[in-house]
Amino acid sequence: MFAKHENACYAAAKGGSSDDVQGVFISLWPKSLFSNPALTTLPHRCQGHWRRKALENQTDQQQSPQQDYSLSMAQANLRAIPLFVFSAAFVIAAYRITWGGGALRLAIITFIEPVAFWPAMIFGIVAHEWLHGIGWTLFGRKPWSVMRFGIHWKTLTPYAHCTVPLDVASYRVGGALPGILLGGLPAVIGVLLGIGWIAIFGAFFLAAAVGDFLVLWLLRSLPPSTLVKDHPSRAGCLVVTDDSGVSV
Repeated sequence: MFAKHENACYAAAKGGSSDDVQGVFISLWPKSLFSNPALTTLPHRCQGHWRRKALENQTDQQQSPQQDYSLSMAQANLRAIPLFVFSAAFVIAAYRITWGGGALRLAIITFIEPVAFWPAMIFGIVAHEWLHGIGWTLFGRKPWSVMRFGIHWKTLTPYAHCTVPLDVASYRVGGALPGILLGGLPAVIGVLLGIGWIAIFGAFFLAAAVGDFLVLWLLRSLPPSTLVKDHPSRAGCLVVTDDSGVSV
């Protein structure tokens, strides 16, 4: 119900007068609500809010026409779950086929020992985000000072964020780097050489990079020279365009 009221008030604020906003507000809510003297000025107080919201939205659209190639952190994590399981299982299965079930059990036991597990996790998580920043810095030729790192607390997701635009080819390299160096490379080395804990480490961080690979899949149709800006709060980026809607 509140969403319906909000949309109606927003529409009136966007295209109508102050009386329009007040009229819509009053028509949507029970008249008994305004019998309370403390609430009689509510429509007037709310009309300013909706007008500001409409103006801000209109200004953003006029100044920054952009194509959105992003997912919310929650969406990215949810969609990544099947790929997470598949990629980890693939590496573990390859190790078991190559070296046997006994070697795999020993590798898992070694990896989950707290003295090894927690340092490996902390190193891998920090290195994953730093590799994003290093890739964008080196290949996008941007200063390290424009990189930001943190945690999206609602989904407990660490992130790296480039605050300035860069070409999508460089963005792709920075996006893929952690999955390759922390995931694919250790997994291959571990499986080929029979080093179990390295194989398990690679399996985990290859799986942890599937969200990055989802973003790369979203960007598959963009030409390499397309200028993009990393989304400040979502997984993915925005393609900045000129006023005519043409990418720059």
